[in-house]
Amino acid sequence: MYEELYEELSPQMLQEYLQRIGVDPQEIERELSQGLDKVVLDKLIYAHQCSVPFETLDTCGSGGDISLATADVFDKLVTRRRGGFCFELSGLFDKLLRGVGYKTISCLARAVIRRDYLPPNLHRLSFVEIDGDLYLADVGFGGPVPASALKLEEGDQTDAVGERFSLVLDENGWWMLSRHTVDGLQKILYFNTIPQIEVDFVTANYYCANAPDSHFVINRIVSMRRPNGSVQIFNDLFKVIENGELVIEREIESDEDRRALLSEYFDIEGV
Repeated sequence: MYEELYEELSPQMLQEYLQRIGVDPQEIERELSQGLDKVVLDKLIYAHQCSVPFETLDTCGSGGDISLATADVFDKLVTRRRGGFCFELSGLFDKLLRGVGYKTISCLARAVIRRDYLPPNLHRLSFVEIDGDLYLADVGFGGPVPASALKLEEGDQTDAVGERFSLVLDENGWWMLSRHTVDGLQKILYFNTIPQIEVDFVTANYYCANAPDSHFVINRIVSMRRPNGSVQIFNDLFKVIENGELVIEREIESDEDRRALLSEYFDIEGV
């Protein structure tokens, strides 16, 4: 029943996936052969964040079935050039990383950003092991996360685009990822590193895609990193941020206007 969740990416699928995120497969193979594991991992994370949007277009409004079968997620993200939410984005990225030679684990995390309570574990988070150390490698969160791999150790760290993040380990074995802002620390994700297998994400995925109170059913969200900032649709509001400054903020006037924005800024067609 769940066999399709565990299928790995074929060599052809790996090639197409790397091309989808604008990365040369031969270059990746060459750099990995030279032992540049962290360099390549950073490149893949950043390229993915800038190429494949986080989006809830299949679930907003009334919910929808979101398949986690490898072939279905590949078809959506790569063949049809869509985006998805964490169970799709992080799930397929994890298989890409394993396909090019990395050792990975996936965990469940709590998204605590803009919350003063602990919500359920509803975020899929990926880690990569390099030389015995774990590195956070997240491409599936619809909010602020590092643009490169972040070593799982306490203290302040700077990512690929100059943002600073902190990791703190509490007495119960849970990590808190926070971002440094002009207003202080912004808590983002609360997690442990207990490995989960593919079937462990099925229930959380179903809740996120179908529950009436799910953030992804209530809201139409499309967001993606850009080399100099980010772009976002949140329900009927469109925003573009460049170099830390809000340069566009306007209401979306119609379905036609939304489709035009999806095409121009996210390369999403026919939705």
